[in-house]
Amino acid sequence: MVQKNITVACSLILLYLLQICHVFGDDGWRLSKKHNEIWVYTRPSPTCGFDEFKGITIIDARIEVLGIVLKDIPSFPLWMSDCQKSYILEQNGKNDFIFHFVQTLPWPVKNRDMVLQARSTIDWKAGYFQVDFHSVDDGRIPTSDDYIRMKVVGCFLLEYIEREKTQVTYIIQADPSGFMPAVVANLISRKIPYETLLRMREMVKYNRYRKWADESEEKKDLEKALDHNEVRKRKAIIH
Repeated sequence: MVQKNITVACSLILLYLLQICHVFGDDGWRLSKKHNEIWVYTRPSPTCGFDEFKGITIIDARIEVLGIVLKDIPSFPLWMSDCQKSYILEQNGKNDFIFHFVQTLPWPVKNRDMVLQARSTIDWKAGYFQVDFHSVDDGRIPTSDDYIRMKVVGCFLLEYIEREKTQVTYIIQADPSGFMPAVVANLISRKIPYETLLRMREMVKYNRYRKWADESEEKKDLEKALDHNEVRKRKAIIH
């Protein structure tokens, strides 16, 4: 019964995050950082005592290239803030992954780990490529004394602005579990989205991602939709 209640609670949190990934009005978001054309917002979480955060920027890159970057899970330590390691446990089709993610935190806070499921949704007619992720229980990665297992739910939303310009929104809500001083939590809520989006800009410059994107089904489908004027240009939220 306890496990069932936890599962239901996690499903409700996921549903909530899936909804806010499409909503960009005021909705309680408070601007906490603006630098290098990256906007970071925070707001109180309705489900736990820690703030959720949202980072937004525009990257001069094709949307399908950014999509490939998000699918390259083993390379997350190169650009995702404080990611120590990340590796795939299971892949179901081309858009559904289960992976283990380890996050480094500043002393004296203990490092965290999580098992995540990430699923991609692409709708070129609506002009977006979205990756939703949430924590799952997986017996292949038992809890360890080295880390505290945390719960996370969030998304990356890629929006088609024009062919060489994509708006990226990163939203995440986390329950870090264990000891986490408020000052550390607040620092992380500003640091993670900013550093992640800043480094993502650099990842799209790697030739391998452009090559993989050129050979992808996503590009073929997008080019076909563009040829038929079926791709909706999304409105840039930031200017």
